[in-house]
Amino acid sequence: MQAQTAAADQATESGSGGWSLSLFAWLLIGLLAVIALLLLVNAGIFIVTKLDRPKVAASGALLYASDFGSASDEWYQYQSLDSAQVTSGGLHIVLGDAKGMYSPLRFDFGDFDVRANATRLQSPDPYDQSALIFRYQDPSNFYALLIRGDGSYSVERHKDDQIDVISQFHALSAILTGPGMTNLLRVVGKGNHYKFYVNDQLLTLCPSGPGKAKSTWNGDQCLSNNRQTVTEWVDDALSDGKIAVGARANAPGVEIAFNDILVYAP
Repeated sequence: MQAQTAAADQATESGSGGWSLSLFAWLLIGLLAVIALLLLVNAGIFIVTKLDRPKVAASGALLYASDFGSASDEWYQYQSLDSAQVTSGGLHIVLGDAKGMYSPLRFDFGDFDVRANATRLQSPDPYDQSALIFRYQDPSNFYALLIRGDGSYSVERHKDDQIDVISQFHALSAILTGPGMTNLLRVVGKGNHYKFYVNDQLLTLCPSGPGKAKSTWNGDQCLSNNRQTVTEWVDDALSDGKIAVGARANAPGVEIAFNDILVYAP
């Protein structure tokens, strides 16, 4: 009887020891599983973060193109007395009452090389303006390259409802004037550096100078900025945003058509 009891006690001790070892193993397995899960979560976060970062396109790569062969919802369109509508193979800005209107593309760009053809279909005043807008964030924050019907160009910065004329209007023989004439507008933005072109001619700017001296041309002489012109402008106000096109007018009856809009990587 004592021998049977001892054997039973020995079996119980042996079973108890085996159970303790099994519990330790399960705890170890559970710990390893938690570690593996955490590693997978971290890897997933890393991958998603990488996917969210825009890829840097090779220089010259085509980022966007539209010839407005058909109506497109990629551009903001409005229809009233003042309108922005895709029709007849172009994006037409018509000013029947307002002094200005812009139509932004729905995509944001950091660095860019944008080109757009602007055709003056109706323009009763030679001071009416066609605009190629870049780094557009809202109606109060954007940059604009402007050309007028009198054959001159200007560059503006709009920041928090404050308008700064970067370079005052200046005559350029390369700008085509008159009804039905088309001009190719181009802006290259890389980081905080910008270059401007009309009909493939690099534009010369007369920036505002020290002491907040306003941009001032006297013929072909720049009277501001220590009398120094520039062909590359540097500014840190806006780092990204949308491309837009637009028009301004002093009187009703203006219609500007934009087409063949291309955006390349600079």
